[in-house]
Amino acid sequence: MESKTFNINVNVKAQSQCPLFGVLSTVVINQTRYFPEFTLTEKDGRLKTLGSFSVSSFYSRPYPQIFIKLESFKPYYVFQTLYGRLDDHVFSQKISNEIVVEVQRKMSQGFKQPLFIEVFVKLTPKVFNLPPSSSAPSTKESELEKTCAICLENMSGGSEDYFQMPNCSHWFHEDCIIEWIDRDNNSCPLCRQPLDEEGESDEESESEEETEIEGEV
Repeated sequence: MESKTFNINVNVKAQSQCPLFGVLSTVVINQTRYFPEFTLTEKDGRLKTLGSFSVSSFYSRPYPQIFIKLESFKPYYVFQTLYGRLDDHVFSQKISNEIVVEVQRKMSQGFKQPLFIEVFVKLTPKVFNLPPSSSAPSTKESELEKTCAICLENMSGGSEDYFQMPNCSHWFHEDCIIEWIDRDNNSCPLCRQPLDEEGESDEESESEEETEIEGEV
């Protein structure tokens, strides 16, 4: 994942592990992507953040859980093990720090290894305030960006909510994009960039595996 483009919130819960899980401690990482919800202010054209909503509001396909076994909770070992699975330095460091802190807290209360640790990660795309559209040069491209490509109506009135696609830079009326996705569309109406790149790549790899199996038979 690209941690530079996301705000990362991590919550960790640890408890005694069921003997059926073995002698090594278990870490289960649950990831949920949230989309920021905002409105365009009428006075200066800047974005006002209203909150966020889960990606599951749009599609039922969740991020896969990540299961990791740990022999110990030495900080560097935990980080290296997570980095080997997540392949993101910032993401791995943040999660490993939270795990070590929670484990130390539990052990001070008398808990012993092995532990069962649940990690809940909330990923929210970073939002940057841009200058008002009136200060941008009046080019054909900037004029097109003021029009919702779904309903073809103007988006500069400031009285409606707007939504930016998570994997590209295109904007639409919030009501329009929700209706678009409700019709089982899983890509940007303009550039066809998938809403859920991870899910798309999973489907492609599954399709390739099925093709290879058929070829072998």
